[in-house]
Amino acid sequence: RCPAEGWLVVATTDHGGSARARMPREMWRGFAEGCGCVHKGIPQTDLRGVHGLRDLPQHYQTFQIFARSRSLDLGEMLPAPKPEDVVPALLQHLLPQGAATQGLLGKARCFAATVPAIPSDMAEPPKKRGRKE
Repeated sequence: RCPAEGWLVVATTDHGGSARARMPREMWRGFAEGCGCVHKGIPQTDLRGVHGLRDLPQHYQTFQIFARSRSLDLGEMLPAPKPEDVVPALLQHLLPQGAATQGLLGKARCFAATVPAIPSDMAEPPKKRGRKE
């Protein structure tokens, strides 16, 4: 990677899900018999991973991973970002000097806040005033 290049890698999903093998038997039975969930026009009962249970947060929540940018705020983002936060983040990364994000639903929440530079005359701590001995 060239040091002059500014990378931002983003991974996201459109929905969550569960591994069928990890679902409790009662949950799987309810899913297979009563959900009516369809994936690409076919029932999910024979698939290893399933989604569509509205009462399980892991089925309707998404995740986002932002990496490789020098200006990222590291760590977990709380509250969790939403799918509509990806486009403003990409625009802010590509056009940092005034990205046109007005009118977009989401916000670029993955970047560290920029702190203005301290003027050189304020960079040194003030001298203590004390009594002369």
